[in-house]
Parts: sequence; structure tokens; C-alpha cells
Amino acid sequence: MSQPLLNLDQEWHRQRATLRANHLRPPPLVTAGLDLVHQPDLRRSKRVQVSGMALIFGIFPSNLAEFIELARTRLRLGQGSDSQRAELTGILSTRIQALWAWMPTLSQDCYLEFDHATGTPHIWLIGPGPDDQREIDPDADHRALDEAFLSALVITSTKHWGGQDGLERLIERFGRKPLLVAAQVAEALERDEVREAFELARQRWPRLHDDDESTWEPIAEEEQAWVCVQLGRLALRLALPRAARHLLGQARFGDVSAVAWFDLGQACETLDDLAGAEAAFARFANHHGEDPDGWRRLLFCRLRLGQWREADQALKRFRAAGGEDAVLVDRLANTLRHVPL
Repeated sequence: MSQPLLNLDQEWHRQRATLRANHLRPPPLVTAGLDLVHQPDLRRSKRVQVSGMALIFGIFPSNLAEFIELARTRLRLGQGSDSQRAELTGILSTRIQALWAWMPTLSQDCYLEFDHATGTPHIWLIGPGPDDQREIDPDADHRALDEAFLSALVITSTKHWGGQDGLERLIERFGRKPLLVAAQVAEALERDEVREAFELARQRWPRLHDDDESTWEPIAEEEQAWVCVQLGRLALRLALPRAARHLLGQARFGDVSAVAWFDLGQACETLDDLAGAEAAFARFANHHGEDPDGWRRLLFCRLRLGQWREADQALKRFRAAGGEDAVLVDRLANTLRHVPL
């Protein structure tokens, strides 16, 4: 089994290992340039020289073959702007291109070193632990890894989808997979097209009804967390708070955006589950400390729970985030009527 030229104790590998260990999302797609420098006076005649690193935005490979092709074509920047090429010249003019792709469903990185001199790719799955690695044969059956790439494309950024048309093209290529349909639901909700989102969901899960919360519950047992969260967000907007709480609660098992916790908090509030709402809004506020609305919702949950010290902390954070006291007055008067004496 071969070893990566860029040793796993190198800084960039270690940074990603630290993020994985803390259940944080590494940058989805990263590249670096490597060269082999001959040093005949040393015991090892070649030394790996690193020529910089760059985050890649707006593209993500949908399978392993595309990942390799992305390296082979030097990120397809022949089609890009002159400024893009100039920015990455130091990296892309090297002999070996390294690429990291984050696989959230595996909690691993797929790491590639592509040798432009020989046209040879070397691929490893790295993680979840800092020293865990497994070499991948690019000519073997890697359908499970292809599924992980497609999941990563969908989960890591909505910018990878290509909007409504891009999702349609992905479905034409890969079929009506639950993850892609859930992405269509999420995209429709972003346009406030709730009925369209519901009809899209029913095409994949025909037993769903907008007036029967029990028809939504099996999804939590059948689908991965990201899919459950998108359908939970839809259930919330269809005024199905129990289904929404059940599905959005799957957020703790997956790599999801912070808005999932905000929506879970709203579902819990609707059901008067103040402890659940407080926990969810706290998760959201910790992710988005600059958003005063998260701190406002957390503040009122804590007031209703009689958590005075914690409520004072939330009030301070609300103000620090730019929140204005005037927006609190009416809600505060109503909330104090529910505070236990």
C-alpha cells in the first residue's frame, strides 16, 4: 500500500483532522500544488515541496471519476477567467496536484494526489481519526464512494446544485434519489413555494399528507439526516409541528446547516416544548452569533423557563449582535405573563 507524498502530520492534513474530531465541517474542496525536489546530498533523494493551497468554490465532483478528472484538467481553469488562472498559477503549475474533498456521510476526506508527469492518480480515504487512511483503487468498484460524492455535492453547499435547472439535470443523470428530491424541496422553500415543495416531496414519498402528521414519521427511520431536515422544514411550513419536530430532530445525526436548529426551535415553541426550543435556539445562536433573531428567540425561551441568569446573557448577546430593545417590548410583555412566579 502506498503512502501519500504529503504526510498526514503535515499542517493541512492536521487542520482537517482537528475539524473532523470536533464534528465541524472542513472546507468542502481544497487544492494544493506539490513538487518533488531532488536532494542528492540527503539520505532521501527527493523532498516534497508545497507550493500553496487554495479553497475551491462553486464546483464539486459528483463521483470519483469527476474528482480525478478535475485534477487531470487542473480544475478546468482553461475555461475560467485570466484572473482565476493567475491566482492559482503557483499551485496549478506544479507536477503534482493534491485535492481534498469532504465526504460528510462518511466523516472522511477523499484525498487525491495526481501526478501530471505520469497521468497517475493516487487516492485515499482519510479519517475519521487523524491516522486513519485507506488507499482506493481507481479501477475497482467504487459505487459506495460515488454515492458519498453525490451526497457531498448536495449537502456541502446549495451553490453546487446549479439552482432549479441544475437539480433537474442531476436527477436526469442519477434518478430521483431521496437526497436530490430533498434538495428540490429545499430549493422550492427558498423561493417560498411551499405547495410546489410538497408536490415534489409527494412524487418521492406518495404517502405524505398535508393534514396527517403520522404519514411523515416513517421518513425519520428510512432516510438520512439531511433528507429528514429538509422534509421537517417543509412540515413546519405546512403547520405540522409534531412531524416537523420529529424530522428536524434528526439534525443531531448529520451535517446540516444552522437553520435546521432555528426551525426545530420554532416547531418546539409551537408545541410549548420550551426545553427543546431553548436547546435548539442555543445551537443556532452558537453557530450564528451575529444574528440577533436567534438571541431574541433564545431570550424569550429562557424567560418563560425562569432561567434569569441565562436570559440576561442572551439579552447581552442580542444587543451585541445589533438587536434593538424596541423590538422586544411587545413580545416581552406577553412573555412575562407565562413566566412561573
